[in-house]
Amino acid sequence: MATRIANTAASILNQTVLTGAQAQDITGLKSFLRSPSAPFAVQAGSAKVDNLDADLLDGQSGSYYNAAANLTGTALPAAIVTSSLTAVGTIATGVWNAGAVTSSGILTVNGFGDHLFTAGGAVANSVQVVNTTSGATSRAEFRATAGTAVGVLAIRSQGFTPSGLSLASGFELIGSGAGGLVLQASDAAGTIRIASGGSTQRALYDISGNYVLGATAANFTDAIATPTISSGFGAGPSIVGKTYAFVITIGTGGPVTGVVAFNITFANGPVVSVMATSTAYTLAVGILASQVTISSSAAMTAGDKLYVLVRGF
Repeated sequence: MATRIANTAASILNQTVLTGAQAQDITGLKSFLRSPSAPFAVQAGSAKVDNLDADLLDGQSGSYYNAAANLTGTALPAAIVTSSLTAVGTIATGVWNAGAVTSSGILTVNGFGDHLFTAGGAVANSVQVVNTTSGATSRAEFRATAGTAVGVLAIRSQGFTPSGLSLASGFELIGSGAGGLVLQASDAAGTIRIASGGSTQRALYDISGNYVLGATAANFTDAIATPTISSGFGAGPSIVGKTYAFVITIGTGGPVTGVVAFNITFANGPVVSVMATSTAYTLAVGILASQVTISSSAAMTAGDKLYVLVRGF
C-alpha cells in the first residue's frame, strides 16, 4: 500500500488516519468545514445507527414536543377524525382545545357507563351540536337510543320547510317509543311552568296537580280537585268527576236545591254552567269562590242528572 503526504509540513505523529476499508475507533473531535455544503453523504439503506442522538429537531429538544400547547395545528388530520377512536378510562383532563375539527362521518365513543364532560367555571359548560346550513331539511339533533326507542331534542333551521308539527326555527322534544313522553318535576316542591312570547309564565302545573293558566297560582283555569256535595240534592245523591267537570245524580225526596264544594278556592271566582236531563224545571246558580249552589224552580226527580262545567280565572 502506498502512502502520499501532499503537505510536507503536516505531521501524522499520534494522529488517526481515516481509511475507507477498515473498521476504526475515532476518539478525537473531527470538524467538517464545508458550510453551506453537507459534511458527508450517507447512502440509503435499511440499517440504523445505534446511539445516534439527534440533539434538536427544528431547534427544539424532545421535551418541547411532549407539551400539547405546542401542537399548533388548527385541525386534526382527516385520517384521525374519520377513523374509529377507542378510549379506555379518562381520555383527557384539564383543557383540550381542539380548534376546528371536521369530519364527514360519525364520531363514536364505545363503552358502557357514564361519559362525562366535567369542568368548573363562572359561565356555562356546554355541549353544542351545530348545523351551519339553513336548508329545507336542515336541523341539529341530540339523540338518545335504548333498544329501538329513540328520544330526540331537535332544532330546525330558519330555512326548514314546515312538515307536520315541525316548523322553521322550531325546537322539539320527541319521544318515539311506545311509552310516550314524560315531563316530570320530581322534587317535592317542583312545578312545571310554561312561558311563551318571552319569559312570561303562561301556564303552571303545581305540586298538587292543579293546572294554572296565567302567571300566578291564583289564576286556576282547569283546577284538578274532587268536588263533594255539601248539602241538599235529596237523600242519597251522588257526584262523580273533577272540579272542572262533574255530574250530580239527584237523590230521593224531591229536592229543590243543593250545594257543591269545589275543594279548591278560585281567587277571582269561576264561571259555572249547569245543564239538566229534565226540562220540567228551571235551574238557578249561585257562585262563590269555593262552592256553587244550584236551585230548581220545581222539585227535582230522583235519578235526574245535573251536568256541571267550571271554568276559573
